Amino acid sequence: MLTQRDITKLEGIELAINEQHFIQLRSQMKLLSIEGKSKVHRDQRICSQIIISEFEKNPQLLMVMAVGKTQSGKTGVMYSCIQEFTEPDHISGNHVPVQNIYLITGLSSTQWKDQTKDRIPGILSENIFHRPELKTKFMESIRGKKNILILMDEVQIACGKTQTLAKEFEEMGLLDIQFLMKYDIKIVEFSATPNGTLRDCKYWVEHSKIVKVNPGKGYVGCSELLSNERIRDCKDLCESDEARKNILDIKALIDEKFKRPLYHIIRTKTGQFQLITISMFKEVFGDDCNYLHHDSENISSLDEFLGEGDKEPPPPPPPKHTFIFLKEMARCAKTFKKD
Repeated sequence: MLTQRDITKLEGIELAINEQHFIQLRSQMKLLSIEGKSKVHRDQRICSQIIISEFEKNPQLLMVMAVGKTQSGKTGVMYSCIQEFTEPDHISGNHVPVQNIYLITGLSSTQWKDQTKDRIPGILSENIFHRPELKTKFMESIRGKKNILILMDEVQIACGKTQTLAKEFEEMGLLDIQFLMKYDIKIVEFSATPNGTLRDCKYWVEHSKIVKVNPGKGYVGCSELLSNERIRDCKDLCESDEARKNILDIKALIDEKFKRPLYHIIRTKTGQFQLITISMFKEVFGDDCNYLHHDSENISSLDEFLGEGDKEPPPPPPPKHTFIFLKEMARCAKTFKKD
């Protein structure tokens, strides 16, 4: 029975190959930073350094959960972890090989995968997997490897013991402490809403650690939005007389608050209820507004109208107030341009 991770140093040809991969990784990271796609701020770097320090101090440690507020910079911490764990002088000289860094999620989202690929160095593009790929492509990729770092985004998705992700992790051996120790597998989980996972990780005792992601200066979160009266109750917008009244309230709010045309994003129910919601908005707002769909059949509308990429200038504002109706799209994996 192993009592700690079976740590072995890279040597010979493996070390030489990884040195070249490391040079390529750093070059791509620098380019992404210049392009403005992936920047690491001070608080994010400090958090990643704390995470790697915990693994260095404790060879029994297998899993760290990084918990932070929504939009507090967890992606930056993840990116910084890639930098820190591939530095040659870390993990007692046993830095993680570049090709052994994996980014996964419990989300079934090609949007998450595409967005993550856009922010992560190209050398890691084949090591990014969302939920439908975990049991097949991901497991095939890590099979037989030692000294692995798994960065897991939105860990709370489908993680209940009877849900997809938990079952597949158990089948893959990634919930088996002895398996993780034998292959020196280190897992860093990220979430703003960990739910039961925060409680469950405590059962791993010395094999787990919780690290807080501190938001940087100027952070605006739920508390700030609430105090600025920018959060309102979520109300029915579909089919009933009450829904029509609620849409009229939205119209009054828009007329009061916004003096120039803007985009307004509305999440709808699925199936026929989306069409009912849209028809009710058209009934209330009429021809004074435009109406767009963002669903599996209209996947490009958000980026087309809101803009995509930090280096690109924002598109022009809409000629009149425009509603974008979301159906089963753009959930926690999607970042909107705010301009």
